[in-house]
Amino acid sequence: MAGSKAVTLEAIQGAQSHAFGVGIFAEPLESAYRDSQNNRYRMPRLIMYGITATVFLASPLYMDLVFRPSESVRALFLAIVYLWAVPAMLLALLSTARDWADSLQRPIHTWAALTFWGVTMSCQYLGLLGHMDYPSAVVPIAVLAVAVFGGYHVRRFLIGATITLLLHAGLFQHFGGGDLATIHLHFESLFIWIIAVAAAITGDQLSRNVWLRRQELYLLSRLDRMTNLLNSTTFHEQLERLASAAYREGKTLFVAIIDLDHFKSINDRFGHAEGDRVIREAARVIRESAARRSLDLQGRIGGEEFAIAMYDIKPLAMQAICDDLLAAIRKIHYGTTEARDRMLTTSIGGYCGIPASADAAKAFLREADRHLYEAKEGGRDRAVIGQRPTVGDGAARPGSQDLDHLELALNQE
Repeated sequence: MAGSKAVTLEAIQGAQSHAFGVGIFAEPLESAYRDSQNNRYRMPRLIMYGITATVFLASPLYMDLVFRPSESVRALFLAIVYLWAVPAMLLALLSTARDWADSLQRPIHTWAALTFWGVTMSCQYLGLLGHMDYPSAVVPIAVLAVAVFGGYHVRRFLIGATITLLLHAGLFQHFGGGDLATIHLHFESLFIWIIAVAAAITGDQLSRNVWLRRQELYLLSRLDRMTNLLNSTTFHEQLERLASAAYREGKTLFVAIIDLDHFKSINDRFGHAEGDRVIREAARVIRESAARRSLDLQGRIGGEEFAIAMYDIKPLAMQAICDDLLAAIRKIHYGTTEARDRMLTTSIGGYCGIPASADAAKAFLREADRHLYEAKEGGRDRAVIGQRPTVGDGAARPGSQDLDHLELALNQE
């Protein structure tokens, strides 16, 4: 499994129990959810930014017909459009199209949304001063557009939208007083604000619930139900990718197969319920004791057989990891519910080296399995580890070192 920063099934199921209300997930779920939202809303944002940029760019073609600005504000209007609105929209469009880093996209998108609202508010102000004809519904519609197409963090949207529409209402109250037209406008703004807020909250809530469910199904399809370790299919798939990466980078790969000793007799003598408990306890020990880094793998590949894979590991660390696993497994006891007085042991076969080809995963598993057989033949409750500079079905990598030189190089990193 991935390291501690990965999204886990426990985190997903914990978030599902608190899935209602306007809020955010705990990390790392929130970051993973925001990444998925950025991908999901990439096309809607491109459409929104593209349309608004086009509308602003083409404003000289229609402004006299639609807005009829006075000569005194024509230059100011064009400056607002071309020096403020167009650059912000084009930058947001570019950052979305090129999929820039989230640390860059987030402030750019925030600035684009605020620009969209701010430009329409500025034009509304010029209209209220009598310098141009500007429809009163443009500002609320801009807020609604961001709610529908933006996919932004709902709390930030609520704050920005509320402030924008309050300023909008304040402008009309200041210039219009308490006449019926102003009251109607306040009602229209309030109605659109309610729709925008409802759209943002319900859309975010539905998105979060759907995302949690999809993540749960995805993880369940990759995990062994009993142990929450990677299932056999997923472990083998991930091991192939890890071996390919180790080959490309010239890094060591350590693969170990862990087989519980005399497990069949546990099932036969004490029942399958006790056997299942032993499997879960052994999985817990493996999950907590070995292969916990982000690129490492932990899996259940058979009934009582587990496997781990570790990327770029120093040779001196391998034996220590296996010794710790053997010692931790010995702390598991089994027997009857009245007296669990029998100590569990395990045998480990491991292999380490630099893959000689991109498809060396099977070779590593084959060698680890051979050393597991040696551990069983040697009396069980032990680890047998093999090491070579290069391992795989293909030719050795050019410039491969012998084992002594390899260990010296790795231990000096």
